[in-house]
Amino acid sequence: MAPDNEPYVLLAEDNFPEVNLFQIALREAKIEAPLKIVNTGPEVLDFLHARGVYAYRNPAHFPQLLILDLNLPMLSGIDVLDVLRADSRFSDLPIIIFTSSERSKDNREAIAHGANDFLKKPIDFPDFLNSVKEMYDRWVN
Repeated sequence: MAPDNEPYVLLAEDNFPEVNLFQIALREAKIEAPLKIVNTGPEVLDFLHARGVYAYRNPAHFPQLLILDLNLPMLSGIDVLDVLRADSRFSDLPIIIFTSSERSKDNREAIAHGANDFLKKPIDFPDFLNSVKEMYDRWVN
């Protein structure tokens, strides 16, 4: 088990094939930060607040980067953004919306609610890999 102070990336994604793609992209990009995965909006909040099944976590140990799908079950990415950005502890946490949505309205809304960036998930793997590399380089390195 990784130490509780090790840098990590938190991925909020409910589509398991896309989770697998993300894991492969991290390996291919030689990004060594561990990837923690949550699948629903409430699970993002429970993880970051160290409550429920995540009560064992140090609540002060934030990810280097939160990659958030817009269309999460039970609580949307926008709702998660609202909760996190209303809490000063998360004001410096880079939050990237990484979604299949092509609607410009979604992009504007995500940025207005506090996302640091909004990226459309590419369809082919080379572009997906490049997006992951660029995201990590821009917001973590």
